[in-house]
Amino acid sequence: RGLRVADASVFPDSPTAHTDGPSRLVGEMAARFVLDDVYRATHGDDCIGRTDAVQLHGYRGACQPLVGFGTNGVRGERAVQLLLHFIREGGRMIDTAALYENHREVREAIQRSGVPRQDMFVVTKLPPRDMGFDEAGVAIERTVAELGSPADLLLIHWPSNFDPAAAAPTCAQPPSGSWRRCRSETWAAMERAHHAGLARALGVSNFGVRHLRELLDKPRRALPVALNQVEFHPWWPQPELHRFCARR
Repeated sequence: RGLRVADASVFPDSPTAHTDGPSRLVGEMAARFVLDDVYRATHGDDCIGRTDAVQLHGYRGACQPLVGFGTNGVRGERAVQLLLHFIREGGRMIDTAALYENHREVREAIQRSGVPRQDMFVVTKLPPRDMGFDEAGVAIERTVAELGSPADLLLIHWPSNFDPAAAAPTCAQPPSGSWRRCRSETWAAMERAHHAGLARALGVSNFGVRHLRELLDKPRRALPVALNQVEFHPWWPQPELHRFCARR
């Protein structure tokens, strides 16, 4: 990364009691250089010096912008136009999901914007109906085909059906099925997708403390849970969930 020279030879003869100041300063600067190099080597360069994005824990080079556009409820040309406006105003993160049925619109908007795909950050989510190892694998491949590129961040949308009237996936059906099994199998499929280059980072959405603890303590989980995307504001601060995530 280039030669760095630190000269600590200032004031070789101490005229005062504080003449080691320059050496201390040089030492601190050298330490910062070393720490930056170590961080880049282990996490990638994307987030160094950026104040508009965060590094996703455990996923090298996965740098998520802090401002994004949620696409729930918009489809067709209206979705494309809204996204084009967002991108032209400098927006770089788009949040979508299989349930939103607008993956193709996200793809079209990015293509029409002229912004290189690698400069965008696309978040998408697997719905409860696609949970299970084989089912999630098929759904991820379909998602990537619709988006036209791998997902930057792939999430489990819900820990179970949010609609009690919705049909449960095979992994949740009796006698041997359960939603816990579904979450475990789906995460395993997501890890396989990550290793296949279909998703850069993995996480969950709308998980409570019980669901998170269960996944984090999963014996064969190989990859970190980058984040838990939840509703969070003064009217619903979820302090217990926040404390748990801060500890883990």
